[in-house]
Amino acid sequence: MCGVLAGISCGYLILNTTFNHQSPLRKCSVTMWGFRGPLGAFLSAWGGLAMITSAPFANWWPNAYTLAVKILRP
Repeated sequence: MCGVLAGISCGYLILNTTFNHQSPLRKCSVTMWGFRGPLGAFLSAWGGLAMITSAPFANWWPNAYTLAVKILRP
């Protein structure tokens, strides 16, 4: 859920800074791939996207190669 929240909120901040020419963040923002926004927003959006992308792989790998750890209780 944190990856989704970070991706959505930082994506909105980046789009708002890019298309709102009167945004106060435009003075202290960076430009990346034609979008403008704070550097921290770009890093958080990238991290959120990485978390969302890696979640299915994290479940698939142990199930495919039977590397899941099972806790044995007495």
